[in-house]
Amino acid sequence: MFMATTTFFKNNRLFAGGTRAEHSLEMFKSHARRIEEYMQDPSIGYERVERVLDAAHTLRFQTYRNVGQKHLSTEAQKAELVRKSMPPVSQYPLFQSAVKPEPPDLNRVPLEIEEDLLLFLYEHAPLEEWERDIIRIVREESLYFCRK
Repeated sequence: MFMATTTFFKNNRLFAGGTRAEHSLEMFKSHARRIEEYMQDPSIGYERVERVLDAAHTLRFQTYRNVGQKHLSTEAQKAELVRKSMPPVSQYPLFQSAVKPEPPDLNRVPLEIEEDLLLFLYEHAPLEEWERDIIRIVREESLYFCRK
């Protein structure tokens, strides 16, 4: 069943760009091996890994769902916010408002609403490297299955 699903999504034009079906089995094995290593590490332990996994799985469906949707970089988001904050140039200057618009807060995190909560946590949360890796693993697997 897994191989049939892999073949279908490998050849489906809507999912070909979002997944790498030919490498999915290796990806899952690699993720399981890394999780197991974290559990066996005496400085981390099973309970801490399980707690991070539970939290990440709670948020796993809060990811991008549109295949091929472009996402702006931080610099592009800042440029877009500045552009949107400027009033349009009118050919009738007498009708323009005398009140100057407030400049956008370019230090706000996130700059725009972020629907991918695992990505937000991965990029901005104060996490240890192993916690960040577990969040990335859950996100990758969630993206793999959510698009199907």
